[in-house]
Amino acid sequence: FGYLSSNGFISEDPTANLGSLRVGRSIPRFISEADIRQLLETAADTGTPEGRRDASILELLYATGLRVSELVALNVQDINFEEGFIRTWGKGSKERIVYLYPEALANLRVYVGGARVALLEQKRGQTAMYVNQRGERLTRQWVWNILKTSAKKAGIDPNITPHTLRHSFCDPFIAERCVPAPRTGVVGTFQHFHDAGLYAPYRSPRPGGVRAKPSKSMT
Repeated sequence: FGYLSSNGFISEDPTANLGSLRVGRSIPRFISEADIRQLLETAADTGTPEGRRDASILELLYATGLRVSELVALNVQDINFEEGFIRTWGKGSKERIVYLYPEALANLRVYVGGARVALLEQKRGQTAMYVNQRGERLTRQWVWNILKTSAKKAGIDPNITPHTLRHSFCDPFIAERCVPAPRTGVVGTFQHFHDAGLYAPYRSPRPGGVRAKPSKSMT
């Protein structure tokens, strides 16, 4: 009607005072605790530096809810092993402190002291946390490929994305109505899905693990 009215085919638009239709948000996709466990175990079972790196990446994505852009931007100096957290910069270059549960922290320490060293070989001065076989910082696309390949090997949904892991990380806190105020920056807009019963009530953000501490926004 807008086209007909603006081009003189009709005298007025009968829909001019009608509000636009509101399109509902799509339900975030997440994967089950069993699939998460299978994904992590399969990635860690290769016994190569690349495999240990991939397992570390997948666990860190799930354990922290980091975006891929945040993960690939991590440097070794962003980890505080003594206090058990990593420092990252999200949207708008806002600094955040994200705590890790003990198992994830221990596995990250093993990667940094072992697989990462093997991947770097003689390339000195590289500060990137996650690197390829040439000692170069991984790209976002590389992480996507790692996830797709690992999912295929694990026999789970091949359409899984890094954001699926982010949703899966958010779910335990939302489903139990225990999202601390400092954590809302991580969970973001996913909170409104809880009351609709769209998330399954998992008990721990890590399969069989210890609940992670809430992240702290740094101002």
